[in-house]
Amino acid sequence: MIPHEYIEELTRRTDIVELVGSYVQLKRKGRLYGGLCPFHSEKSPSFYVYPDTQSFYCFGCGAGGDAITFAKKINSIDYPEAVKMLAARAGMPEPQEDDKTGRMRSRILSMNKEAARFFHACLNSTVEEARQARAYWRRRGLDDKTIVRFGLGYAPNDGQALYQFLRDKGYNQQELDASGLFKRSPSGRIYCLFWKRVMTPIFDLRGNIIAFGGRVLDDSKPKYVNSPETLVYSRCRSPSAVRPGGSCCARAIWTSSACSRPASTQQCVPAARP
Repeated sequence: MIPHEYIEELTRRTDIVELVGSYVQLKRKGRLYGGLCPFHSEKSPSFYVYPDTQSFYCFGCGAGGDAITFAKKINSIDYPEAVKMLAARAGMPEPQEDDKTGRMRSRILSMNKEAARFFHACLNSTVEEARQARAYWRRRGLDDKTIVRFGLGYAPNDGQALYQFLRDKGYNQQELDASGLFKRSPSGRIYCLFWKRVMTPIFDLRGNIIAFGGRVLDDSKPKYVNSPETLVYSRCRSPSAVRPGGSCCARAIWTSSACSRPASTQQCVPAARP
């Protein structure tokens, strides 16, 4: 639960005209601003923003609400993520969720960041399998700058390596189970979901790593393995946060033709160095 006082301060700091204007071309009409609705197809503007009440409403489809509602709807994210996105935009610290689920969500995001660092370090190691992984990215036309920019990596042929790495970082078994990074064998042995694969982290709008995609280096099956749904990643909701141009970041990189900076990757949210 995000404190009510935090929401009030966030609303005070957020200019809905500026927020909506970053997505919609608005024209001033007296005390209002109007434009084409981003939530349905229309030729004549029926979408209005009301600065006095810091709200919006579309007379065509009925969509309406405050800045948080707009951020939630336009980016297809849930309420807490919309709040955090607007907080980053307003220069506010992230809200501290005082419930168990919120704390677990934060731990998973932290764990994903550590996992991305692990995969990136493995890609740059001196072992032969890492050399083959780097060669794979080169064949896809990706230079060192692009590999670093998108935090690309490699999951080694060792199902226990990442597990031990994260245990050493202090993550407990409950957190590891909730991360979506691991599976259990019928005998109960824990192993990494990703192994012997080139790795692409998937980011949300705020730069958090919410999931991973992995691809084999050869023709073995399955060719692709993606993170399952977790507290921080939903396949039906999260993609719009990581592919505003309409193509999944991981797939765009894997299928791009040889070039120094694939055009398809320019539509994805850039990654900070893991």
